Amino acid sequence: YTSNDTITLVNPTKEGYNFTGWTGTGLTEATETVTIPKGSTGDRTYTANWEEEISSYNLIVNNGIANSEGPVSSGETITITAAPNTGYRFVNWTVNGITLTDAQKTSTTISFAMPTNDVTVTANFELMTYTVSYDANGGTNAPASQTKTHGVDLTLTSDIPTNTGYTFAGWTTNQDGTGDNYAAGAVYTVNASVTLYAKWVAGSGTGYTVYHYFENVGDANYTLYKTENKTGTTEATITLANEKIAIDGGTYKQGSLTEGGAAVTTTTIAADGTTKIYLYYLRNTYTLTLNKNSYVDSVSGAGTYKYGASVSIDATLGSAEGYTYSFTNWTSSNTSLVPNQATKSATITMPAGDVTLTANASRTPITYTISYELDGGAVSGTNPTSYTVESSTITLINPVKSGYTFVGWTGSNGTTPSITVTIPTGSIGNRFYAANWTITEYTLTINNGTTTT
Repeated sequence: YTSNDTITLVNPTKEGYNFTGWTGTGLTEATETVTIPKGSTGDRTYTANWEEEISSYNLIVNNGIANSEGPVSSGETITITAAPNTGYRFVNWTVNGITLTDAQKTSTTISFAMPTNDVTVTANFELMTYTVSYDANGGTNAPASQTKTHGVDLTLTSDIPTNTGYTFAGWTTNQDGTGDNYAAGAVYTVNASVTLYAKWVAGSGTGYTVYHYFENVGDANYTLYKTENKTGTTEATITLANEKIAIDGGTYKQGSLTEGGAAVTTTTIAADGTTKIYLYYLRNTYTLTLNKNSYVDSVSGAGTYKYGASVSIDATLGSAEGYTYSFTNWTSSNTSLVPNQATKSATITMPAGDVTLTANASRTPITYTISYELDGGAVSGTNPTSYTVESSTITLINPVKSGYTFVGWTGSNGTTPSITVTIPTGSIGNRFYAANWTITEYTLTINNGTTTT
């Protein structure tokens, strides 16, 4: 060419190929129309570019969605996704014209290069199934799972779980008891898998044990007094003080949940019947008062004692010369609490109440003997042969004896004869009195002589 020419290149043809443009001098990419303008200079080189002519083939897709429709050129990447109807799930692909791997056959989406032939791809489906699972929700013996087919009602199992201390109240879709409720054997219509939780109602008649401990008499420890097996409603709150019983001589102190444990006020009844309650009672103290009558010198054993304590009481009798003191009994201010006691030294059991015991005694004058030795004499009248400290003053009657002169009494009054012997009131002791005599001398007068004898 010369600089005076304007040249437009004529595009070539090639069987089985399509011309895609010229590349070469002054071109950065394949260009189908190349013109060399007038005034151009310099040698030029141009190269024709080709692409193989590609044929189209039929792609038939059943039950799926493809990224290309109608005739498809060979080599084109085809992506197909299975499109199941509601209630169905994908199973696998059936194909004609291509080969799928095992993994592709069960994948919901497949991709492949369009071959140089027609291709048919079919997605296969089956009705969906759902699992109905059962949870005993704290109980045992949950029924086996069931399978529900889409669109087909399922009759729930009539089997029910068990839970100690509770009554089965049906099934619910939420573990906390809320949600949709179903009875055993009810119809389940929802097309979805679900876990049904057992719904429990607290049962009545759930056992629990109450142990009553009473304070010991001799120390501050406690001994089991009574055991009660009781029933109540599962999970019900128990106020321990309401479980107390009446114990003679006792006052409720506190309760605990373990033997000798810390004090608590409430608890709940365990479903399995293992709840144990320990109640403790103080042993009351009461006052024993001891009184005495005038013939008792002193009493011992009075004080404040625990109910049931063994208490020893005693009385010291009075004493006075000339008397014998005898214990009569203890009289009680309340014989329903403590009966009268017959012995001076007695042991009583402290009752559930204050009580007074009075020691009673009596005294009897001692009878003393009075004996006499009259030595042949006689008394005109009678001298007493006995007396007591309370007797009136006694003055002895003196005896007489023929031919003798009474010179006095000796004995209990001493060795010096005393004509007058008195035993004053208040005297004590046995007495002995002996009469003392002298021979009476007489004067003999003789008148015929001169001598007088």
